[in-house]
Amino acid sequence: MALLLLALMLALLVALSLGRLRPEPLAAWWLRRLLTVLHIDVVWHGTREPGARMLVANHVSWLDIAVIGSRMPARFIAKREVRDWPLIGWLAQAAGTFFIRRGAGGAKSLVERLQPHMRGGGLVVLFPEGTTTDGRDVARFHARLFDAAVATESAVQPLALRYGGAHGAGIAPFIGDDTFVRHLGRVLRCPGMRVDATLPPGLAPGADRAALCREAHTRIRGIVLGDEHPGHRTVTAAAGARGTGGGAARTETGLRRAGGTR
Repeated sequence: MALLLLALMLALLVALSLGRLRPEPLAAWWLRRLLTVLHIDVVWHGTREPGARMLVANHVSWLDIAVIGSRMPARFIAKREVRDWPLIGWLAQAAGTFFIRRGAGGAKSLVERLQPHMRGGGLVVLFPEGTTTDGRDVARFHARLFDAAVATESAVQPLALRYGGAHGAGIAPFIGDDTFVRHLGRVLRCPGMRVDATLPPGLAPGADRAALCREAHTRIRGIVLGDEHPGHRTVTAAAGARGTGGGAARTETGLRRAGGTR
């Protein structure tokens, strides 16, 4: 309850600042507190691609937002309906969430709104599957929102999320007709969850959206299925001419020990 009240206070502070306060650092600080309360240990592998303004990840749970947002001050994308949810919608707006309208024209409108934020140095997080899965595989990616990376000539950073530890693989997925309150209760009853967050080599700017989408999916799925390690050499989506990565990636264990953002 105290953590929720703190979130409301921070959201109100951002709202009253009339744009003078950036919401991302405050949200990152709060999300780190949330992971501590939930006893979730996050292990990061690899490093973020310099200049990447779009991060794309597989989507398992609402916990993904806490894992990513606690480490990297970023803005997320959510369906338009979330804005109307009691309390959660208001908090999402205060955190700077970009909302997408379903149906014709929704993606195009969002791509236009993402570009100023990305050109200004902001990071946007995209879950291209468009839904959550059980985490055992990665569903097909939708390519339309990759247009924002193409238009801003931004590198794209893939991220693979794998849940484990004390029943993490079974508890973490937020799928089907599950409710937030019911799922949160299960997470609280099973402390000791571990999340491996792996950053494979990024995708250089210059490719079209289909190539970026295809290569991001390949890299993320390879890690989720255990076919690749963080330092795996692979071909960039942009030119197909040079390798990236190589060698063992740096690993940082535990959010409290890792600290800060990259």
